[in-house]
Amino acid sequence: NAVQSLGQASELAQKAMSLDDSLSLPHRVLGGAFLWRKQHDLAVAEGERALSLDPNDADAHESLASILIFAGRPEEAPKLIEKAMRLNPQYPPSYLLALGFAYRVMERYEEALGPLLKVLPRAPNHIPTHLHLAVCYAELGRQQEARVEVAKILRINPHFSLEWIRRTVPYKDPTVLERFLDSLRKAGLK
Repeated sequence: NAVQSLGQASELAQKAMSLDDSLSLPHRVLGGAFLWRKQHDLAVAEGERALSLDPNDADAHESLASILIFAGRPEEAPKLIEKAMRLNPQYPPSYLLALGFAYRVMERYEEALGPLLKVLPRAPNHIPTHLHLAVCYAELGRQQEARVEVAKILRINPHFSLEWIRRTVPYKDPTVLERFLDSLRKAGLK
C-alpha cells in the first residue's frame, strides 16, 4: 500500500541521514515522500537540501524541479531540468517528463509536446506521459489525439480514473488540480 511505502521510504531516508547527513539521496527520497503526503513546504526544503549537498547531482536538480511543479512553482523547473540534462547527458526519460510537465502546468502546451513525445519511445506504457499529452492535446483543440492518449491509458490500466487522480496527485493549488481534471474530462477520461 502506498501509505505504508511512503512511511518506509521516510524511515529509511531518516536512518540514512542519521548515519551520514552529507548525502544527497536520502534528502531526495524524503522530499519525495513529503511531496506525496502533500507536505509541500517540507518537500521543497528537502529537495533544496539535497541540491545544496551535491550541486552536481543531476537527479537532485530533476527531483527538486518536480517538487516545485507540484508545489505551485513550475516556472522554476525548466532551468533546473536543463541543468540536470547538462550534468547527465545520458539522462533518463523522467527528465523529459518533468520538463513537459512544467510546460504543461504553465499552460505552454505546444512547448510541452516536444519533451513528452520523446519519453514514449523509451517508456511507451508510462501513464503520466499519456496524461500530460492528453491534456496538451485537449487544450490545443486536438480532440482526436487527446482521446487516443486516454484510450492508451485505459489499455494500460482499465481502472484508471479522475477520482484516483483527485485523491492521489499532490498539487498544492486546488485550482491547478481542477484545471488538470477538467482537461482530462475534455479528453474523455472519466
